[in-house]
Amino acid sequence: MEDKTCCCHKTKERTEEEVKKQRLDAGIVAAYKMVDTCAAEFAAETPYYYSVYGGENEAFETKNKKKGLVLGSGPIRIGQGIEFDFCSVHCTWAFAKEGYETIIVNNNPETVSTDFDIADKLYFEPLTPEDVEKYRKELNIQEHNDDTVRDDFFVFLEERDYSLSYKMPFLLSFIDHMDTIGDAKIEDVLTDYIAFYQDRIDKGLPVDRPSCPYNAETLKDRKMIKSSMLTNPFEKFERKRFMYYSKDLGVISLNHALLAKMSEGDWERVKGQMKEDLERYYKQV
Repeated sequence: MEDKTCCCHKTKERTEEEVKKQRLDAGIVAAYKMVDTCAAEFAAETPYYYSVYGGENEAFETKNKKKGLVLGSGPIRIGQGIEFDFCSVHCTWAFAKEGYETIIVNNNPETVSTDFDIADKLYFEPLTPEDVEKYRKELNIQEHNDDTVRDDFFVFLEERDYSLSYKMPFLLSFIDHMDTIGDAKIEDVLTDYIAFYQDRIDKGLPVDRPSCPYNAETLKDRKMIKSSMLTNPFEKFERKRFMYYSKDLGVISLNHALLAKMSEGDWERVKGQMKEDLERYYKQV
């Protein structure tokens, strides 16, 4: 039973947090068993797991690889949930494309998301808060929320994942045009973004690596460059929920939780890193 079911809501003898603490203090935590999909005829390699109490853990731990935990749609009626379940599938595919080990938690076996070839691991379990928390801890998946967003932002920048230069002039332009509520007009950002590459052309410097489509002619096409900028680099920030784009308002907005946690010194640190990274990047071009 869930902790909240055991906390005696009617008599209010204990809170949910008190039940949780008592359970953990008593060492009542789940172990995970693998579903034997081969009826013991030969070794099963399908990573389907279910939880038991008091058993030996069979879920293998993988290290040195980023992990993404996807919560499935849970119990749904036939014909009701293709769009909900397929959100889980596409989310899992997106994590895999970015190099993550993918884990799905779902207690509905009759969905595409629980097919054997969708995720690296699958847990047939309820979608309760304590169940999800135990998977996260068992798999050593870092928690990301409003409290961690500033640290997450700096970790993202310090990865220095620069296949092309786009991220650096984009972020510098955004910071220069960002107002007090974290909004910047996309046309202003775009103007500075184009100007950065045009200035390199005017000075006879390489625009970027050979795979970059920017040149004297393409930079005249604001519509094309805008579409390119929103695809890469903006989408990289959007995926991490650091920024959002409102087409109707024509603004790029910073995550308000991130804005609230960033100081003036933090922004100077970001600009300093982007300028240093640009200099180092173009020395290698």
